[in-house]
Amino acid sequence: MHELYRDNLNAGYHLPLHYGEDRMILMLRDPYWLFSYWEITGGTQNYYRQKYHQSGWDNSTPIIRVYRFPVGLEPLDQPEITFDIELSHNINSWHINVGMPNRRYYAEIGRKLPGGEYIPILCSNSVNTPRDSESDIIDEKWRLFSLQQRIYRRMTMYHLSSAELQSKGIDPEEFETCNDSHIKII
Repeated sequence: MHELYRDNLNAGYHLPLHYGEDRMILMLRDPYWLFSYWEITGGTQNYYRQKYHQSGWDNSTPIIRVYRFPVGLEPLDQPEITFDIELSHNINSWHINVGMPNRRYYAEIGRKLPGGEYIPILCSNSVNTPRDSESDIIDEKWRLFSLQQRIYRRMTMYHLSSAELQSKGIDPEEFETCNDSHIKII
């Protein structure tokens, strides 16, 4: 291995295009999108060509099959939904629009033969998409000071953001009677 010097950054070293390993990786992009990349080695392709005849394999369509589960379920359980994405030949990565946050997903790369039969080749890891909203967990130990309670009440009554509330000004007399002695109103 080379030493890590700034001169080595552009020294002509490149990442390999292939690693010679059958592998499919599924990654999280955001609550609605996943990214997957894979490598199917020549040996695996030749195995499937022999098993399903060369013409069947070469005339088949590459497919990503995506499985969606509620967060608590494992990939071996019954999926909520399954959908297929048809790909062009020689593609080794794809952005997947899953359309639903807070779910567990995993994917397979496979081929759809001319007769319509689907052959799974590689399976990915599973990922959980995050929620796209505030947390529904309420901490019972979280306590708002009375000043904060009055400000939040006023914001929700008049549907104001904190910036709008500040631009309208806060009536100092309304908050002078704050019982929280360690809070100073400036």
